[in-house]
Amino acid sequence: MGIGKTLTGIVLAGGLLYGTIAGIGGCLNNYILSEGSRIGQVNKLSQGGVFWKTYEGTLALHGLSSQGANLWDFSIDRQARSGENVEQIATDIQRCLDSQELVKLTYKKPLAVWPWRANTEYLVQKIEPVEKK
Repeated sequence: MGIGKTLTGIVLAGGLLYGTIAGIGGCLNNYILSEGSRIGQVNKLSQGGVFWKTYEGTLALHGLSSQGANLWDFSIDRQARSGENVEQIATDIQRCLDSQELVKLTYKKPLAVWPWRANTEYLVQKIEPVEKK
């Protein structure tokens, strides 16, 4: 068997493997497993990553927990697949972090998330201030 046929076989096998992973992963990445919202105070927002910069944050959930601090990690969907404005959401979350106001974060949770899309599986779609009663 010649080197040309070996290289062709390797390229074809690699292409087939890539196509299979992309096809299955694409379905899992786009299927929304759950949607919801959480209320609390944002206590962290950062943008980081070696190759792909993603926004990551932590919300201190409102209410009591028997385990002490009840923290929820979230991401802002870098790919904005639901039409959200990533930069505006990040700006609004940063403003709420600075003012320490109570907020409601609405999110979607896909079945799987590519690492260049976000670091967590909870993708924030919207942020709203919560009126204190």
